Amino acid sequence: MKKLVSSLIVFILLFGCVLPVFGEEESKWPEIKSESAIVIDNNTGMTLYSKEADKKMYPASTTKIMTALLVLENGNLNDAVTISETAVNSIDKDSSNAGLKAGETQTVQDLLYALMIPSANEAAFALGEYIDGSVEEFVARMNKRAEELGCKNTHFANPSGLHDDEHYTTAYDLSLIAREAMKNETFQKIVSTSSFTLPDNGYKRQSKFYTTNFLISQFIDTRYYYKNAIGIKTGSTSQAGNCLVSAAQSKGNTLIAVTLNAPKENNLVYSFVDSKNLYTYAFEHYKVKAYVENGQILGETTVKNAKDYAVSLLLADQKQEAFLPADFEEKDIEIKLNLQEKIKAPIQKDQVLGTADIFYQGQKLSTVNVIADKEIQYSFLVSVLSFFKTAIDKINIFHIPVPLFIPILFVIIVIICLIIAGIRRRRKRRYRYFSNRRRYR
Repeated sequence: MKKLVSSLIVFILLFGCVLPVFGEEESKWPEIKSESAIVIDNNTGMTLYSKEADKKMYPASTTKIMTALLVLENGNLNDAVTISETAVNSIDKDSSNAGLKAGETQTVQDLLYALMIPSANEAAFALGEYIDGSVEEFVARMNKRAEELGCKNTHFANPSGLHDDEHYTTAYDLSLIAREAMKNETFQKIVSTSSFTLPDNGYKRQSKFYTTNFLISQFIDTRYYYKNAIGIKTGSTSQAGNCLVSAAQSKGNTLIAVTLNAPKENNLVYSFVDSKNLYTYAFEHYKVKAYVENGQILGETTVKNAKDYAVSLLLADQKQEAFLPADFEEKDIEIKLNLQEKIKAPIQKDQVLGTADIFYQGQKLSTVNVIADKEIQYSFLVSVLSFFKTAIDKINIFHIPVPLFIPILFVIIVIICLIIAGIRRRRKRRYRYFSNRRRYR
């Protein structure tokens, strides 16, 4: 017996470690070396992957996404901007720039390309001055817009991303900013451009620039190129490490990834490596799936004052889809109804009765209108009975016995009837009076 027990223990020790854990996923997200990272569905905003996504981090030049967004929202692409001494002198000489000179003039559009492709810091300051007259006012606008977008852990100190201890954000907040910016077609066009030529205006400087985002370019380094990538912006300082906010698209589905403070190891920059690995996994293991069908029953509600005390089924007014795991199950969907306070008859078929918030694993996917499944007619009798029931319920609040309430209610009804009868008699007398006057004229 002892030998048998000993043999079993040895077997467990030898083979137990290689047995799969019950309920463990067969496939997992790849190991990410970036200190902070996130992947979201651009359509719904749903988070697919997160690692320390709410941790405050230095964003470096990924800051310029917000700068570009505000310029596109408040400026004119064809406006001419004269580069100020302040804009040129506000940057470190060894920081990324486009060689812009004080006094030269460039269009807003060309400055945006300089901002996002070679990451020109002087272009960031020049554009800030163009929008608000001063960098300080522009920075205030940046922080206000971040708050509007739901960024709870972001504070900007400049439009470029040059290091400042009070200049920070999170991977999650950057994903919100990037998602908003990607709604702008001009922004999409700029951040997906791998090279551009800046007019030199006679200053005899480098005029052709290449993107710092190697996911979308093979000009400088082919190791990181990802065919599905469509943007967005890199960032790098000694304090921030290597940062990247990117977007990728496959079969019409767009994802946004943020990697912050990625290391450089074995001559590899892991902001690119991590992002590429995240996209590869997501597009392989996630698919577009319908989580609500058009006309799907989302709940039901009793309609007040309705004939036959009718109940209305609440239907979704449109189909809803999202980028969900391939093994997605409907049981993971949660529906929260937000109905009108009082739903009373009559109601029409397809009448909007409220909304429904749709959640997947605690994350809100969308909001849909809920509509009535049928026409429901009004009933006067039900209305009267409902009135008396409500009255009785209110009386009970004051602890008045129902037997005492019944005669009181009878008296009230008699008084109402007498008042109505009196009104009718006065109307009849008035009618006879005016009829007689017309007769004897």
